[in-house]
Amino acid sequence: STQDESKGLLPGTQPDCYNGAALEDYVWAQTIHDIDIKVPVPSCVKKARDVGVEIKNSSLKVFLKGRSTILVDGQLQRHVKCEECMWSLEPGKCVAINLEKTEERFWTTVIKGDPEIDRTKIDTTRDIHDFDEQTQTDYEQVMYDYRQKQMGKPTVKEQ
Repeated sequence: STQDESKGLLPGTQPDCYNGAALEDYVWAQTIHDIDIKVPVPSCVKKARDVGVEIKNSSLKVFLKGRSTILVDGQLQRHVKCEECMWSLEPGKCVAINLEKTEERFWTTVIKGDPEIDRTKIDTTRDIHDFDEQTQTDYEQVMYDYRQKQMGKPTVKEQ
């Protein structure tokens, strides 16, 4: 992975690590609302009952039951809404975890102490459908007026 000495890792652009990073123990991606983590498991791990996942509002632990093998364990950079978080096992591949953020902001790392990404390089664009209806309507109004002006035609207010 690319590392810039002062700022940290460059945020990933692939789906599994978009606006996140591919680290030694897991890969993570994020939007303004949530974080997706994939923790690789041995190919022999086929059932969800063989895996333990403990999601608390400020910590995450992923381990293999009956083997005392801890895959991820640490304090989260920020808080999550545990009741909204979920996980599933992709048999023989990984544990896929979705963490719902308590606040709309981008994280620079998932687990405190793990390598951080460069906050200034995060893609902060948002899909128009992520906004509430009023904001979408206001945006469409502004874009309509802009196009009208480009064509030398009156805006809605000028009509």
